[in-house]
Amino acid sequence: MKREERQGILPFRIERTDEPLVARGGLMLAYEMAKALRLPQVVDREMPAPGSGHSYRPWQFVMSLVLMLHGGGRKLADMREIEAEASLRGLLDMERLPARSTLGDWLRRMGEGKAGLSGLGRVNRHLVSQVLERDSRTEYTLDADATVIEAEKAEARWTYKKEKGYSRHVGTGVPV
Repeated sequence: MKREERQGILPFRIERTDEPLVARGGLMLAYEMAKALRLPQVVDREMPAPGSGHSYRPWQFVMSLVLMLHGGGRKLADMREIEAEASLRGLLDMERLPARSTLGDWLRRMGEGKAGLSGLGRVNRHLVSQVLERDSRTEYTLDADATVIEAEKAEARWTYKKEKGYSRHVGTGVPV
């Protein structure tokens, strides 16, 4: 086989580089979206001060958790995956992350009383309003239980998802 024919097999070139690899590069999207929606400033303004001597801002706690959750984590121990991504943290200007125990302490403090949850509610309202302002749609459907069981029976109805079937509406199993 000629060299030109072999080059056509791969639609890319393989090169050696000293650049660090980023296994979870997709997390950059969550970070950039948060910045575009001004979430760092809103979180720092609306959430109570951390109350620890580690000099972390509320935004650093929240973004650490957002990255962990978007990266597939389900518990604080999964933060080790984000901690191990030195290249990603460098791209995100997050060289320093709160320790897992510090994150746990912060979450417990935010859950005590109403200050943390109230602040989170205000952050959520900001986020929703920013998303709605950027969306051209004027109507939305709030689907509390998106489970639809498709059926062709006569009593089955068309759903807003344009499927004929049943939905578990308030636990009654009535047609939608």
